[in-house]
Amino acid sequence: MKLPFNSTTKQTLNKITENPNRVYLLYGPTGVGKYLASREIAAQLLNESNIATNNSFGSPNLFILEPEPNKQNISIEQVRTFIDRIWKTSVDGSAKIAIVRGIENISESGANALLKNLEDIAPNTTFLLLSDSISDVLPTIRSRSQLVYFAPIDQQVALAFLKDSYALSGDNAQELLVLAHDKIAHAIDLIDSDTQQIKQATQNQSQKFLTSSTTQRFVIAKGVAESSSTQEFLSELIYAIKEQSIILNEVDILDNIVRAQEQLRANVSARTVIENLSLK
Repeated sequence: MKLPFNSTTKQTLNKITENPNRVYLLYGPTGVGKYLASREIAAQLLNESNIATNNSFGSPNLFILEPEPNKQNISIEQVRTFIDRIWKTSVDGSAKIAIVRGIENISESGANALLKNLEDIAPNTTFLLLSDSISDVLPTIRSRSQLVYFAPIDQQVALAFLKDSYALSGDNAQELLVLAHDKIAHAIDLIDSDTQQIKQATQNQSQKFLTSSTTQRFVIAKGVAESSSTQEFLSELIYAIKEQSIILNEVDILDNIVRAQEQLRANVSARTVIENLSLK
């Protein structure tokens, strides 16, 4: 699967496969396809085509580090385990790919531990650091990385790609993009019917949350916390505000949501975060 990136991004991705064993920082808006691209790179360098087409497909030489469910920070313990596996694992001296999703969300102690390994890279290892916001990435990490920008993919290009690659009708492709807020990577995830139902349910909950009574909001909050979907729910709240901004005090609500997201980054209980938001 080759996503329809612009020519500049494609050229840079080709250079990564030609010049591995370095540190690359892939950055750009959420949902533009950075993670899918990183898996395509891994598939080429490891000669494992299934890595690109199946997110659940693993490899002994593919290492992925990301925040744990319902947490936004990557902890020092996660980084230590990740690095330990990279240095200890070696299959016939072949290439190793280390992908870090959400590098901007790494804890300070985790960043310090990772930095040592970005300066002294394990043999035959390529680091692919992924970020939705390069301004939030620590300068020390940015300075050790070669930057690769991912621009948003034009909607018409995305529609054509979805129709051609997944045999979708124009209407189905359009519905997926609307549900995914025009983000192609998210739209691809939503081709799975179960994922699509979960996404639709989360959007419905977020829209209902904004106009419900405090009691009803607490009921919704409990369900969100129990389903480990707090981060996704908060993101959908922001989109819902845009749709309902005529009747809502948008500034105050956005401020409360941003504070809730910051609390999640500080590892405050998801249940506590969402219930506090219900009161506000």
